Amino acid sequence: MDYVGRLGSRDNRECVYQFVLPDDERDLIFQRWLNRDEASQLANAQNAVLPNPFQDWGQVRVGGVARLETI
Repeated sequence: MDYVGRLGSRDNRECVYQFVLPDDERDLIFQRWLNRDEASQLANAQNAVLPNPFQDWGQVRVGGVARLETI
């Protein structure tokens, strides 16, 4: 914020400021963070191994009927 000036009388004075966009390359830093996070998420998604909900289940026949039970 840049100071522009004052408005009003001495008893009721207000300072006036104007917004100024920062010129310190923070947008480049943010873009690098965003690229890093997107690459990390993509790598995690490609390397993710989804669990098989049935891998720990076995099939047992009881009286001719197949039943699932935990191994």
